[in-house]
Amino acid sequence: MNDENRRAIFVGTIFGIACLVVAGAPAFAQQNATATPTPWRPAEGLYVSTLTNCEEYADVIVDLAEKAILGHEWSCKVTKLTDTAPGAIQLNMTCDDYNLAQALNPKDPNWESRKFKEIMYLRKVDDKSMVVRKTTNGKLKYPSWRALYCPEKDQRAYVEDNEKAAKDAATDAAERAKWEQKAAEERKAIEERIKANSQK
Repeated sequence: MNDENRRAIFVGTIFGIACLVVAGAPAFAQQNATATPTPWRPAEGLYVSTLTNCEEYADVIVDLAEKAILGHEWSCKVTKLTDTAPGAIQLNMTCDDYNLAQALNPKDPNWESRKFKEIMYLRKVDDKSMVVRKTTNGKLKYPSWRALYCPEKDQRAYVEDNEKAAKDAATDAAERAKWEQKAAEERKAIEERIKANSQK
């Protein structure tokens, strides 16, 4: 084998290796991309400290789709969500808390409209529970607790109750709009009769 043939074989081999490396790079990058874990988010719905309470009330209601967290006589709008660690998030929230507002200043005439900046920390325990800790008036006064996801039958009942309440509210609003329109028409008719009588 002469030198020219050797060089041709060498160049061909190097070219083939280069092609394999280039072709394999996107696949390797794609594998790395798909290997990135999805950030944890708590399941939407009702959570309690004791499962026997699910039929009566929930300690926390998670509705991140609507950027809302609800509790006993308090409700919060989530303004920011931060992943703090694998399986853990921090929620910055603006909250209404009637009991807290009254306790802080009972003489405040505008206590109902007072807003609180709060933070809630959630950490996954397993698929059915998480650890919860929330500030009160911006301070961590109370310890964390384990929140248990309510059974599906209670989740469905909650959704159905909400749907019924929304439907009833829509019906009431429609009926009220009809009544207001009828009342406005009657007032207009009376005003027109008074005007007509005054011109006689």
